Amino acid sequence: MLLVATDDLPDHRFAKSVVLVTRHHKNGPVGVIINRPLNIGLNDIFPDEQGLSGNSEIAFYGGPAAGRVVVFLLRAETQPEESIHVFDDVYMSLSEQLFKQTLQRENPTEGLRVFIGYAGWTEEQLMREIDNGYWNIKTPDHETVYSEAPNLLWRKLSEEFRGKWIKLPTETVRIESQARLNTAPINTSGAVQPQYVYSLPATG
Repeated sequence: MLLVATDDLPDHRFAKSVVLVTRHHKNGPVGVIINRPLNIGLNDIFPDEQGLSGNSEIAFYGGPAAGRVVVFLLRAETQPEESIHVFDDVYMSLSEQLFKQTLQRENPTEGLRVFIGYAGWTEEQLMREIDNGYWNIKTPDHETVYSEAPNLLWRKLSEEFRGKWIKLPTETVRIESQARLNTAPINTSGAVQPQYVYSLPATG
């Protein structure tokens, strides 16, 4: 699902954010903020990857958890190993092997989005935040997740919600929203560990 922050959200780290969330089989919902592009090129983060040579794609800030871990979205006809299904043909992963395989495709960055860090919640925290009106909920789609204008995404989606507040049935919210914060790297199979970490430039 997509979470669209409302103006009432007290956590400034997620202010005006749009978060793509999936349910991890072990640790509960995890996700990435999809509307915060960084001024960092993928070829700068991975200078040794030939598939990114001369590529102009940039990375995104994925969230405050595990701030140096690289997480990526990719599209595939069947679910790749070491990945989590998000929606339709979109999957989330942090596997170095899968990342390298993706870059070997004819169009390596087609359907690929790379994020630094990710988002997570404690048990029942996300459900409580939704109940408090801190998030609007939207079904994800390719046009939104791979928006060509991510900086404008929050305003666009927020305007869609104005005047048509939607609240999921309590049981649905409970199923979709229960979460557990895992500040350690996401482990998709009980054994896979992240291979890529990147130090963001200091700010301020």
